[in-house]
Amino acid sequence: MLNLKQMRVKAGFQRLSDVAKIIGVGANTLSRWETGKREPSLEQIRNLAQIYHCTPNELLGADEKSPGA
Repeated sequence: MLNLKQMRVKAGFQRLSDVAKIIGVGANTLSRWETGKREPSLEQIRNLAQIYHCTPNELLGADEKSPGA
């Protein structure tokens, strides 16, 4: 679903704890989002998109073309 780890690394954040501190969640929470065990809220997706310099749609994979399109 979300490719948060790839977006985090692309934005220059190697450590989960750096991003987690910025958005006010624990590193374990961010790890669960990255592994798909939990999902961030819409507000958290917006915050991540701002930090990662992308759109929420890019985080959600909505900008990718679907097969057969």
